[in-house]
Amino acid sequence: VGVGHVFATTSKQKLGPPIGLETLADAARNTSRPVIAIGGINTENAADVLRAGAHGIAVISAVCAAKDPKAATARLREIVDAES
Repeated sequence: VGVGHVFATTSKQKLGPPIGLETLADAARNTSRPVIAIGGINTENAADVLRAGAHGIAVISAVCAAKDPKAATARLREIVDAES
């Protein structure tokens, strides 16, 4: 189940306010399906998203707008692995 946008994002326009970690956590608790969080997720907040109950993350800007997309991807993978 895709849940978001968790944080403010520049990837999509005309979205309402972000749902935040509390609503993400509620969604994760209330479904037996894996939750994939999306929206404004980056290396600074990915661990918090996973700790809130997301099974995984979907990112755009965290990789595509990074100075070094390969390094950003590797760092996000490290975070996901550490929280799994």
